[in-house]
Amino acid sequence: LENELLQVSEESLKLEEENKELRAELDRCREESSEAKKELLNSKQVFEEALEKSEATISDLNEKIQILSQQAEASQNEVRDDEDTKQELKAIMAETQENYELKYKEMQEFIDALINEKEAISNEL
Repeated sequence: LENELLQVSEESLKLEEENKELRAELDRCREESSEAKKELLNSKQVFEEALEKSEATISDLNEKIQILSQQAEASQNEVRDDEDTKQELKAIMAETQENYELKYKEMQEFIDALINEKEAISNEL
């Protein structure tokens, strides 16, 4: 009986030692898990900050694209307006040229008439 009791006692000590080792291993695992959780939370925070910055950058770029598109459209309108103005000026210049030629012809006819009158007066004298 004493032998059995001694044997049970030795087994009990072994089990207690094994239990201590398992608890130590469990504590280490909990510690590692806690550190991993902290790292994961930190990584999550860094990712969320980066995502927020990316979204802000995308928003800024979209605004800049919209502004550039508006500026490009305004420039195209200015070019169209300039082209329209050019066409208007060409039409005015053509009209002015026609008027000038008409006035020149009228002046030439008037001068010719004056010359004819002068010759007629000279012939009468």
